[in-house]
Amino acid sequence: MTALQDPNGSCDMLILDALTARLTGAEAFTSALDVRAYVGIATAILMAIATTAGTLAVKLQDSADGSTGWADVVGAAFTSVTAGPSAQRLAFNVGACRGFVRLSITVSGASAAYDVGVVALAKRT
Repeated sequence: MTALQDPNGSCDMLILDALTARLTGAEAFTSALDVRAYVGIATAILMAIATTAGTLAVKLQDSADGSTGWADVVGAAFTSVTAGPSAQRLAFNVGACRGFVRLSITVSGASAAYDVGVVALAKRT
C-alpha cells in the first residue's frame, strides 16, 4: 500500500490495493498502511471485475501496530460482489482507526476469480 501526496497538502490518495491483483478462491490481506497522519472522513473506492463468477467480499481492518490484533473497521465493508464489473465507494473515519489499516479480500466459489483495486482519499493532519 502506498500514499501519493497532494503537493498542496489538502489530501492524499492512498493506494490500498493494486488494480493488477487477481484473486482466485482465496482470502488475502494487503500490507499495512500507516494512517496516523490522517484525520476525518476518508473515502474508499472499490473497482472489481469478475473473470469467473463467484462472490467477492472486501473490508477494511485496523491494528494498533500494523502486524497483530487486526479487527474490522466498523462500517467499512463494501457490499459483496457476485458479478462484475462493480464500482463502489464508502466513507470511514480514518481518525478513529487504531493507526494502521489493511484490506481483507475474500473470493469464494470453486473457480471464482476477480481483478480488484481499492484506493482511498484522506486528509493529512
